[in-house]
Amino acid sequence: MMTIFVMTLGELNYADMFMPWDKLEYASLTNILFVMFVLGMPIILMNMLVGLAVGDIDKIQVNALIDRYVMQVELVLDMEETVPESLVQRAHVDKHVEHPNKNASKLYEQLLGFSRPGEDEEEEDDTPPDLPPAFHPMMERIEEQENRINGIYELLKEHSKLLKSISQQKQAEEDKKGGKGFKIPFKF
Repeated sequence: MMTIFVMTLGELNYADMFMPWDKLEYASLTNILFVMFVLGMPIILMNMLVGLAVGDIDKIQVNALIDRYVMQVELVLDMEETVPESLVQRAHVDKHVEHPNKNASKLYEQLLGFSRPGEDEEEEDDTPPDLPPAFHPMMERIEEQENRINGIYELLKEHSKLLKSISQQKQAEEDKKGGKGFKIPFKF
């Protein structure tokens, strides 16, 4: 076991361990295993390092997002400190009332030069903006499942209509025959 550990560190000692062919009991098998070790171990170690790096990338992205938010807050605070107090008081909004059913005038929006925050006419995406990009394929799958379920629901409605019509036809045939069919004499 210690030999394998030393070999993974790079000290293979092929001449000392494998060269005296007379001392090896299974020389060809030993050499085949050695070649497999030399070829396989770097691949395994590199795959493990890549997996470790991918896990670190996710953490780095989360930390970068948090750092970006911190920098944005610091920028806003610095800008507020540099602006004179009289302008800050004039621009400060104590409360804002939103009327969702009231249409805003287009003239007012054109004079301002921009529409309301949060509205972007160019980007119309069905997925919510809160979700990370990794969830978009999952949302597509959910939509596909909803479509399949709706299809099954429609098919089930058609089948129930067919069963009702068949039941009505059978009932009409029994009524024409005069009720000669077998009936259960139970009453619940």
